[in-house]
Amino acid sequence: MGLTNFDELNTLSTTETTKDDRRKATRKKIPIHDYFENMQISEEEKEKRVRLANLLLADVLFLFALSRRNRDTRYLSETFQKRYLSSVKKVTEPDQKMQRYIRKVCDSIVKTTLKSGLDDGKKQGEALTDSDAIKVSQDSYAVSIERATSVAENEANAILNGEEYSNAVKNGCTKKRWKSYRDERVRADHADVDGQVVDISRPFRVGKYMMMYPKDDSLGAGLEEIVNCRCSVEYLYLTGGFFEKYEKRIQSAEQYYDSIRNRIDDIEKISNNTHISYTDVEIVKRHVFLENHILDDNVAVFDADYDMAVAWQRLINGTYEDRDIVLLKHELLESQVEKEYNLNYRDAHNIAQKKYPWSDIIDQMFGGEGEDVDLDRIIQEERR
Repeated sequence: MGLTNFDELNTLSTTETTKDDRRKATRKKIPIHDYFENMQISEEEKEKRVRLANLLLADVLFLFALSRRNRDTRYLSETFQKRYLSSVKKVTEPDQKMQRYIRKVCDSIVKTTLKSGLDDGKKQGEALTDSDAIKVSQDSYAVSIERATSVAENEANAILNGEEYSNAVKNGCTKKRWKSYRDERVRADHADVDGQVVDISRPFRVGKYMMMYPKDDSLGAGLEEIVNCRCSVEYLYLTGGFFEKYEKRIQSAEQYYDSIRNRIDDIEKISNNTHISYTDVEIVKRHVFLENHILDDNVAVFDADYDMAVAWQRLINGTYEDRDIVLLKHELLESQVEKEYNLNYRDAHNIAQKKYPWSDIIDQMFGGEGEDVDLDRIIQEERR
């Protein structure tokens, strides 16, 4: 569990805007309970997060009040750490790794509070006058209820995500599945990894970073993948048979993609079956199977996707589903905007997803595990 100095993102602009601007920009907070409501975790885990977030909210507000009278970094950090640790112990028993994290994050929160809390030349260690204290409390996001709530929510998730991972390892879980929040605010990188299953000792690939679980920055994940993340992980006791099936799907998709790249009659068959023009189907095929794209960390063709392979074969067979037509329209639009506006894949995908949300349809129908169809079987159906 690494240090996540996330709230500096919210205070960074305080030196660049007027106090009136900052007051207007302060975001409205949803209730703490609602913040965790749709996370893909048990009700017990939700209530645990709510309880810890409320305890930490009181601790952060105490820090803000104390910092109005005392600007000594060491004193504030030690006092805040004791309260923070005491609150965590009411919900879980922190191990040494968690305690190291608590010390680091408390130091970070204190330093950000002191750095951003007053821009009038006061030095750390110098007491504030009554008028100074009022000025800080009214004008600075650094000591606002909005920042306190954001810190509490994020810290509750960070602490308990780390605890769940440690417990899963101790309890002998062998695999883990990433589960996104699945609302309109989910990051594209997190939506992409939703449903991915990996060995418990291996990280997830999230955008250009590696993460052991949501909000983990121990492997260098950037703040853009951590701040306000409400994803979760399902820990699994899986035999080799399940994981072998998952790996077989990947292998089957890769073999299918290779065969389609060398095929010349699939475009005409799909066009005849769907009454979508030959030209449009050809554009989709080149986009999905043949062309390079600006990806998150390189320029390359797309990785093989089992669900897309199944859809393409159904379109060839003429046994396609409505969602397969959505896929064609999604990929056509994605290709068009990518080329017309010289976009990277991520931006083009997000535009197409708003009009033709194919991956969302798959997730809603199959819960992140993908099409429950044997690709080899539907290939054989075409040959009959």
